[in-house]
Amino acid sequence: MAALGPMCITLPSDDRHHVTSAMRDIAGPLRLASFRRLALVWLVTTAVPPAPALGQDEVERSYGSPAAVAIRQDSLMRIALNAADLNIRMTAILGIASPGRAWYTLQRLDNPPPQTRYPGTVARLRHIYTQTGASERELIVGLLAHQAERVEAVTLLGGVAQEHDGGPLYQLPLPGAAVAALSRMGADGAAELQRLHAAGLVVESNAKAQLERLARTGYRRPPGG
Repeated sequence: MAALGPMCITLPSDDRHHVTSAMRDIAGPLRLASFRRLALVWLVTTAVPPAPALGQDEVERSYGSPAAVAIRQDSLMRIALNAADLNIRMTAILGIASPGRAWYTLQRLDNPPPQTRYPGTVARLRHIYTQTGASERELIVGLLAHQAERVEAVTLLGGVAQEHDGGPLYQLPLPGAAVAALSRMGADGAAELQRLHAAGLVVESNAKAQLERLARTGYRRPPGG
């Protein structure tokens, strides 16, 4: 997919407020110099022990109502597409994705409950994916496996898995990273991997090799794999 270069813009006051809030909420407690390191820390949170399930009211106290989140995400999407600074663009993407991961980061459930969904999160990530460069795309792929909008996330990852080469993701081309993400998505991801395998749609060499190995384990990542 073609990437568009970032433009230098002056952010409206609402957008400045939203990206500042996102930077504070996401980066502040960790004080990491590198947003790639930040993304890595965020993506390996599977080691954290399960916490008690939270109700929708408690989730919304952390992230806001669906209407408020949609307004904030729209501001962050403009920033992700237009800000000149890569760190700002990456922060905006993290801010967009965060509410869609609330069921996982706050609740540690095996499957996303529908009542915690923030509709349109994956659609925004998809739009950014098609319009930006390799750094933004690799971050988006890494954030999709735990999105509550499961069908939308699986569809987007399935499309990425069919790319010939989407650039590196922690030393994996993006199609391989998409296959790996689908293998962590339970029955939904396994069904998509089986479809891709049966139709011969995965062509990038690393992704294809991964898919062949996963076919021997029911299209799911083996424990500890």
